[in-house]
Amino acid sequence: AAPAKAMAAAVARGVRRAEAAVLARDLTCTPGGDLTPARLAARAREVARAAGAKVRVLDVPAMERLGMNGVLGVGRGSAHPPRFIVLERGPARGGRTPTVVVVGKGVTFDAGGISLKPREGLHELKDDMAGAAVVLGLFAALPRGVLPLRLVGLVPAAENMPGGRALKPGDVLRMMDGTTVEVTNTDAEGRLLLADALVYARRYAPATVVDVATLTGSIGIALGRFGAGLFTADDPLAAELLAAGEAAGERVWRMPLSDVFDRDLESDTADLVNAHATREGGACVAARFLQRFAGSQRWAHLDIAGVARASAERPHERRGPTGYGVRLLLEWLARATGLA
Repeated sequence: AAPAKAMAAAVARGVRRAEAAVLARDLTCTPGGDLTPARLAARAREVARAAGAKVRVLDVPAMERLGMNGVLGVGRGSAHPPRFIVLERGPARGGRTPTVVVVGKGVTFDAGGISLKPREGLHELKDDMAGAAVVLGLFAALPRGVLPLRLVGLVPAAENMPGGRALKPGDVLRMMDGTTVEVTNTDAEGRLLLADALVYARRYAPATVVDVATLTGSIGIALGRFGAGLFTADDPLAAELLAAGEAAGERVWRMPLSDVFDRDLESDTADLVNAHATREGGACVAARFLQRFAGSQRWAHLDIAGVARASAERPHERRGPTGYGVRLLLEWLARATGLA
């Protein structure tokens, strides 16, 4: 009885984390036809209600008023309009409690848009919202009671489909902060969603922003299926995330975030292009693109495209979506803020 009592809190914490990872896996497994942006928003409301969090869902007119043309542009070719989901839990802003913003890419199905993906593996592209699933899993795992931080979750959700209204290569988007982006590849859509979300995050004056996304195939080529790519200019934040990943069994590897990649973002008609012409350094170029929109915020980007799905059975997870990122971020928050 005595050991059981001493272990009760740890067991409860472990159960919460396990259930949160399973929730993320289940969401990522859900077919795109059953988890449109609107239905993902409905699931976010369910998670928020159970977690005691506030939730707001911005529809197309609300995003138009904010100038979220990255999210709107990506979702333009789909019959299912995009949504921008905001979850909040913790003490009110204005006190000494730090605010942490976690952003998750929510492409509920990624056909590539006009830059259509090949047939092979296309059925798996329902998992391009794995970052969004991490955000919902994170909120589902929060303990009851007063939190030692204010946690904000942002999910830009859209389907990336071809169609008569779809974004076309060569189109120029004016993003939420006024930056113009020439779209050279409609299949590089995730960074357009995340760019608007990173600009939106500024309104919270956050202590830290972390985005999680199945962003590039390049990161899987670089690191394989056993580690996510970590991009940040903040050395202490990198150390925190590396240590949390080791402890949680969700490893990360720090990748270069350098101005040498800026030349790959140059455009003749806009401030930036959304994708460069070659595969070399693709994950690094994408991260550098995001850094433009993160601005001066303490920010890290986790590219989980190589680890969001397991190709074989492992001791701790079945073949298929892994829920990677939930345990990592929970461990990081526990170490950084004292979250139970």
